[in-house]
Amino acid sequence: MEVTKQCKVDSDECVNNAACLNGICTAYFSLDDGAVITQNPEPKLCKSNYLQKFEDGVKCTGFFWMGEVGNYETNGTDLKCNYNVTAINTTEAHNPGVCALDGTAKQYCYHPGTNSDLWISNTKQLNDWYNGGALKQHTMRRRNWGPEVQSTSVKVAAFPQLLNADKCTLKYYKAYAGASLATISVAFLGLLFFLF
Repeated sequence: MEVTKQCKVDSDECVNNAACLNGICTAYFSLDDGAVITQNPEPKLCKSNYLQKFEDGVKCTGFFWMGEVGNYETNGTDLKCNYNVTAINTTEAHNPGVCALDGTAKQYCYHPGTNSDLWISNTKQLNDWYNGGALKQHTMRRRNWGPEVQSTSVKVAAFPQLLNADKCTLKYYKAYAGASLATISVAFLGLLFFLF
C-alpha cells in the first residue's frame, strides 16, 4: 500500500507510517502548523507531533513554552507557564504545574513545549520507528514501540512528575509502568488534547 492510497476511516487501511485523513492515507509527521484534522485526530500526522482543539476545528500546532530555558518551576500563577500556540499565533496561560513525585512538593509547568529538546527527541524517535525496517516487515508492531521510544514518550507524558525526580520516583514508574509505557503516554497525551 502506498502512503497516498485511498482509505475509508480506519488508519489500519494505510501503511504503518501513515494514517487515514479525509479519505487519503497521509504520512505521519507531514502536516504543517495550522493544518485542520477533520478525521482520526492523530498527533503523529503533524510535524510538531501535537494537536489542539480550537473554535474552528482541530489543528496541528506547536506549543512553545515561553519561560526561561530549563526553568519549569512555577507557583501556578507566574508567566513561566505561558505557551505560544503557533497555529493561531497567540500566547496562552495553561493550567498550573503539578507537584513532583520526588517528595520536594515543588510545582512545575505541565508541558515541556514542542520546541523542547525532550519533545523533539521523542518526535524523532517516533518518526524513525515508523519509518524503520521493523515496521516495514511486521504490521503487528505498529503500536508496539521500541524501549527507547517508550521511555522518552513517558518522560514527555509525565513531564512534571519526572522532572528532577530521584531514583525512588523512577523506580516507581518502572515498577508500575513496565510494558505499558507506550499506552500510558498515549493516554496522557490524549487527555491533554481533549482538555485543551
